[in-house]
Amino acid sequence: MPLATGSRFGSFEVVAPLGAGGMGEVYQARDTRLNRSVALKVLLELTANDPEHLARFRREAQVLASLNHPGIAAIYGFEEANGVHALVLELVEGPTLADRIARGPIPVDEALPIALQIAEALEAAHELGIVHRDLKPANIKVSDQDVVKVLDFGLAKAINPDLSRTDVTQTPTLTVASTRAGVILGTAAYMAPEQARGKSVDRRADVWAFGCVLFEMLTGRRAFEGEVISETIAAVLRGEPEWNALPASTPWTIRELLRRCLVKEPRERLQAIGDARIEIKKAMAGADEAGTAPPPPAPTAARPNLGLMAAVAAIAAILAGGAAWLLKPAPATTAQVTRSLLGIQPFERRSPAKPGETRVPITRRDRTSIALTPDGRTLVIRALGDITEQLYVRPLDKLEATPLAGTERTENPFISPDGAWVGYAAGAELKKIPIAGGVASTITRIPGIQAAPRIFGASWGPGDLIVFATDDGLWQVNAGGGDARRLTTVSDKEYRHTLPHVLPDGRAVLYTVTKAPFRWTDAQIVVRLLESGEQKVLIDNGADPRYASSGHLVFVRSATLMAVPFNIDRLEVTGNPIALVEDVQQAIGTGNTFNDSGSAQVAIASTGRLVYATGGPAPSVPRVLVWVDRDGKTEALQLPERQYTAPRIAPDGRRIAVSIAPDSRVWVYDLQRGGLTAVTDTKEFAIWNIWSPDGQRIAYTGSGFDISLRAADGTGTADLLYSSRNFPAPSSWSSDGQRLAFVQREAETLGDVWVMDLTDPKRPRQPFVQTAAEESFPAFSADGKWIAYTSTQSGRGEIYVQPYPGPGPRVQISTQGGNAPTWTSNGAEIVYIGNGSGLGISAIMAVAVKTTTTGLAVDAPRKLFEGRFNFTGPVRGYDVTPDGRRFLMVQPRDPPPQPPVELVMVENWFEELKRSSK
Repeated sequence: MPLATGSRFGSFEVVAPLGAGGMGEVYQARDTRLNRSVALKVLLELTANDPEHLARFRREAQVLASLNHPGIAAIYGFEEANGVHALVLELVEGPTLADRIARGPIPVDEALPIALQIAEALEAAHELGIVHRDLKPANIKVSDQDVVKVLDFGLAKAINPDLSRTDVTQTPTLTVASTRAGVILGTAAYMAPEQARGKSVDRRADVWAFGCVLFEMLTGRRAFEGEVISETIAAVLRGEPEWNALPASTPWTIRELLRRCLVKEPRERLQAIGDARIEIKKAMAGADEAGTAPPPPAPTAARPNLGLMAAVAAIAAILAGGAAWLLKPAPATTAQVTRSLLGIQPFERRSPAKPGETRVPITRRDRTSIALTPDGRTLVIRALGDITEQLYVRPLDKLEATPLAGTERTENPFISPDGAWVGYAAGAELKKIPIAGGVASTITRIPGIQAAPRIFGASWGPGDLIVFATDDGLWQVNAGGGDARRLTTVSDKEYRHTLPHVLPDGRAVLYTVTKAPFRWTDAQIVVRLLESGEQKVLIDNGADPRYASSGHLVFVRSATLMAVPFNIDRLEVTGNPIALVEDVQQAIGTGNTFNDSGSAQVAIASTGRLVYATGGPAPSVPRVLVWVDRDGKTEALQLPERQYTAPRIAPDGRRIAVSIAPDSRVWVYDLQRGGLTAVTDTKEFAIWNIWSPDGQRIAYTGSGFDISLRAADGTGTADLLYSSRNFPAPSSWSSDGQRLAFVQREAETLGDVWVMDLTDPKRPRQPFVQTAAEESFPAFSADGKWIAYTSTQSGRGEIYVQPYPGPGPRVQISTQGGNAPTWTSNGAEIVYIGNGSGLGISAIMAVAVKTTTTGLAVDAPRKLFEGRFNFTGPVRGYDVTPDGRRFLMVQPRDPPPQPPVELVMVENWFEELKRSSK
């Protein structure tokens, strides 16, 4: 949306347009509050109208705002006014480096000080784990005094692709899908080969781009170019720069630096931009002159490396012959870091399917699924066997993984300090078994909801101390057995305490604190003294910590493995986090709390061996909202694909309320005029929304624990109806507006149906259906005299109806299983979800009902239609129009193809960690 000169954007006065790019339009503006000039970068409508994309952009901007370096243009804020979103940036005037190069090559004595400032800016960002991803001359400003400012730092990770342009010098970020592996990021002429191939990138991609920029400064021509983008990418992948184009006055150390920056294999490339800074300083100080040293050897790609060829041949022979890979400790004088793929699938073991059987591979995990013994010689994996999931043991000097008998239907393996035992969760118990096989024994019962307890990480420390996490905080227990003792209690302002790691001396534990579901930028890493309970925050925006014996705290941030120097005696972080490995598989959910533990599939041995699974965060499965009539005819709404949850039709039939992940806000869509209106803001997690009978208000679950109420137009503040740690979810409102039926979980009775009285200011609540089974999906009839609900009391979900407020017998509605009932507005019919004819197929069933003098008369269920739909509990994931003729459904699309998940082993990883953190 263009901004007119002289107009106002919030507190900013637009002065003049500055240009346009892949993200949107840029304006010079005046900040009237702080009386300073700024640049407003107004986002494209494609980004600004996409809640998921906008939330991701906002989170990325928050991270980038932490950069504070004189050579990096600052991000001041993220503003919204009249539905327009913009970044507020430092205004950097003057020409770009591209403008300077357009006048011809830059003399060496002028180019090196500029390059030095660029390297210093990159180094400062890399120390914070931030990668630019789109470094190019057009993103670098150079003043008349040769003062450098690097622009758009890291924003390539957040913007949408624009593949329509063909000018490779100005082509904005090219992408295939998103910022995981399989993605191409960067401008074609400056992207590293791994970017061009769609692989994940790290700071070494910036090193490559820096080499491209320095080469172009010295020669006046791009290192890699073609007439079209495809030719440019081909040059990046297979070509070499025209080294003879470098001026004769170029110092040989700068020539060698350029060659090291532009090595195509990332592992052989210059590993840190700080090394480039050092070499440039040496050249500027006159440490060498042109021609004073022998010319550097031919580039790696141009000459055979016999040692490398022999190593590749040996590895190929091993893999082809199936020979065992014998793992031997590296000699003390060897610090070679090597990476290899383990020849096994990490989370599945598949036998041939039986005739007519469809096998569904399990490739992702919400909990920890891999563990290494402290000596790094044995890997334990939770995987899918022939029948069910169980633990497998893989000695890393062998090729086969052996099932650990007796560990079927288990999760979250963790290993004792001596490497002799494997602990795990099985049902309601925490158990252990010898890693060599044997009889399992129970350590303790898992506190919490006993019929369905969940473990969110466990750690076995010295002295047989085990610390584990549940929905309700951290607990500790002796490995020899006994009752668990509570360590932490989750406060009202927190969501979970998860993923503990006991430090080697046993006096403290690291763990993750989350503030709300899916809000991983707000997660914190905390250290807690076990004896005194004293604790402090170590890291913001981080999860799943563990201590490495190299003296580092290792954790994950946005599916990237990070590390920071850590003083274990003082329990203090002593440096800045750095990014080490991208595309690490991490359970960061996008709308499903059962895939939102934050757990990273990473295992680290005290010997310096690292094993991790690739895959990044859980991929978002796109969904659309569709109308389906009673004959199954489908019509999509004019809304983009999003992570929609539990849509609800307003009583007047003209609007829809729906929650959209991953920022989890409630939105209202006008069916007649179009357009989404936000009901809740980004500060509050909001999901599971329902309309009031008058259509003026919306009740929803906020922050994971509260039932709140807001005006449907988004004005005003939220009215808190009920707060509980038992995950209350509003489900149905009586037609007179006086009662609200909701579901919440109890430790002994699982899900129960409760009713809240809204006529009383104190809003008293009482259980309506509370048994040892799981009850959910309550729905008031139109006259408010009946409540339909789902119960598993028979062993599977069935639909029942009971008179409200009672007394009276319940009536079974479904006969072959059912879930999520609702009534048509005239009360003559109950519809619900039944079993469809195939895997992943659901049927929409209808039952005619009629009130009689003796109760409720019920007809036989009949199927209306079936299809593949998305239903998110514990509230109904669909709705019915007031006339009962159409159904509003959430329909999943096929997810984009994902690269295969692989297990990667890194030898001598601590050496890389130490070098990177210097």
